[in-house]
Amino acid sequence: MTRPARSHAPRHWRPADAHLYAAWGAALLAFVLSIGWLLTKGTDDTWRWFDGAFIFVISFMSVFAAARRFPVQNIVPAALIILATSAVAIATFAYYVSDPSSTPKVGFNDNALGFKSNDKLLLPLQVPFLILAMTLSSRETTRLMLRPWRREKNYGLWLLGISTLLVLFICVAMEPFANKVATWWNWQRNTPNAYSWHGAPWWAFVCWASLVLVVYWFAGPWLIVKRPLSMIPDLSPAGVWLLLLAYFTLGNATKLADGLWQPVIAAVVAAIPVCFMAWRGWKLSQPPVTPAPVPASSSEAA
Repeated sequence: MTRPARSHAPRHWRPADAHLYAAWGAALLAFVLSIGWLLTKGTDDTWRWFDGAFIFVISFMSVFAAARRFPVQNIVPAALIILATSAVAIATFAYYVSDPSSTPKVGFNDNALGFKSNDKLLLPLQVPFLILAMTLSSRETTRLMLRPWRREKNYGLWLLGISTLLVLFICVAMEPFANKVATWWNWQRNTPNAYSWHGAPWWAFVCWASLVLVVYWFAGPWLIVKRPLSMIPDLSPAGVWLLLLAYFTLGNATKLADGLWQPVIAAVVAAIPVCFMAWRGWKLSQPPVTPAPVPASSSEAA
């Protein structure tokens, strides 16, 4: 009896559908609990950990969804690089920008869990995980959107630019949420600023875009699959991106009386073309349906 030849093809662990459904169940449960906290408790510090819990769960979900396409030896180092790079960048930025003596305080909310230095909160724990979820889900959603043009010459530049743009779409809804709803941070003093977006100065979005480009620069080599994998893309990364945007949008909707209807409308307008193009790219990735062969009749067989 001969032993079958062993295949030397690289193994790629992929989450099974049951695992993916369980992860989505945990993400949706955290989403509902966090939105319920916003609707009932407001910014009560007793239940404040709900919003951080959702960020942790959705960041894990973004890695889990990306693992459907990337090998483990790619996605785990990429996630660690994104967390480390964003943590160092955010802490360095907060050290030079935050001002505990100002009224109101410019910087992060001291009630949040994180790392402090000289009574200044430099790094809330949820921020690196939020950046991980935004960057991974935006990049994989962009890949779905650009599926019909993946053979184009400048595909890599388009992937980088649109991924950064999708992160900024989330930031448009996140900054008002972080400033006025969840009070994660505050970058405005008691002086009027005509060039601010509901508490976020214009340079905040420049900083977000720069941070995203730096993150993609360091983690990019790990997010390239050297060998093509025979797997049809799914909509999980686009679902993570949409759930993040919906979370901040629904949070802003709780403060419509304070003028946050603008980020709500902006988020809805941004989500429509992104969801359509991601669905179109996923649809074009499906294998063609081949009709089953028609059985020959007995007369034809004769």
